[in-house]
Amino acid sequence: MKIILLDPGLKHIQGHNYATDLHIAKYLKKNNFNIEILCLKTIDKETEEKFLKNRIKIKKIFDISPYSDVPYKNKDTFIKSVQITVNNIELYLKNNSFPDVAIWAPCNFPLQVFSNLFLKVAKHPFMILEATFNSFSDNTIDMYNQFAKKFEQRKDITYLVVEDGIKEIFTRFLPVEIEVSPFLSFSKYIKKKNKLLKKVGVFGLNKILKENFSSGFLELLQQINLKFEFHDPQNNFEAQKQPEHLNRNIKKIVKTPNFSFFTFAEDLNNKIASFDSILYFFNPIYYQLIPSGLVSETIATGRPIILPKKNNPANSVEKKKCGVFYQWNDRESLRIAIENLIENYQNINERTIIASRSWHKSEGINKFCKFIINKFNGF
Repeated sequence: MKIILLDPGLKHIQGHNYATDLHIAKYLKKNNFNIEILCLKTIDKETEEKFLKNRIKIKKIFDISPYSDVPYKNKDTFIKSVQITVNNIELYLKNNSFPDVAIWAPCNFPLQVFSNLFLKVAKHPFMILEATFNSFSDNTIDMYNQFAKKFEQRKDITYLVVEDGIKEIFTRFLPVEIEVSPFLSFSKYIKKKNKLLKKVGVFGLNKILKENFSSGFLELLQQINLKFEFHDPQNNFEAQKQPEHLNRNIKKIVKTPNFSFFTFAEDLNNKIASFDSILYFFNPIYYQLIPSGLVSETIATGRPIILPKKNNPANSVEKKKCGVFYQWNDRESLRIAIENLIENYQNINERTIIASRSWHKSEGINKFCKFIINKFNGF
């Protein structure tokens, strides 16, 4: 069986995106499927090598990345971008054997949804719908309405989401059947070596560093008797690399004894497991509808998480009772959340272990791949 994984956004973005594709491809290859990755023509060499060293075929066919803003400037640029993407796929199909299964890997934006709609890319295509802002813009909703009959006619396409809440949102706009599939997490549960809370891994600092409250957050963490290790997604916090660009907040981090840094580790599972808890900074407005890959990998690994309240990832953590919450821009709220974790760590950690075990009963890339194969064999 030939399976293609279409990902125009495949590139080195410090983790989840290419790691998800890589784990899907490795699982399918291990189970003797003929797997090919269809990616951007300008994929970076570092990411490409990660697939080639695992003997996974890469075909560079796409001109437009889903992360580009160009398709969404107006309706004309969107239609033109769809046509370019369709032409890219048509050329691939002309020169290669027709696939049995096509999986549009996350993250999928309207450009990918409509490109898949106007061309049969495989005997059975699977499209993972993402609840991004672009998915529900006025222009996109107009396009949904304009091509409603086309959506209804393409019975060969299986539309997938990873949560019931996302399904409910898309069914308001799309006249198609939508199924809930396993979440594409790749982490395994890793048992802690001890029951103590000593070191916290910090992700997302770059997302708030320019906010006026970030200095107060860092001052708070300086005062807490824990070690904080900061993820450096762009390597821009290392004093020895760019001393002339370090602002006072970064200097504060560099000079603080209980602060340290780590660059992206390909084995995110073991990196998360090296911490006793994860602290995640982000603006919750961007996560009202979409889940977080990092939060999901943290749950799967079995570590408590500290994150902003009132957003989709926070809802998942709250249901599983495996973390604590703070107001995303409020220092006092963060202090209370960390103190709560410190005082109740044993209890929260036990609940986190239960949450991880529950997660692995229904979620994960292996279960997702089996789900896809079983669906195809059922047609």
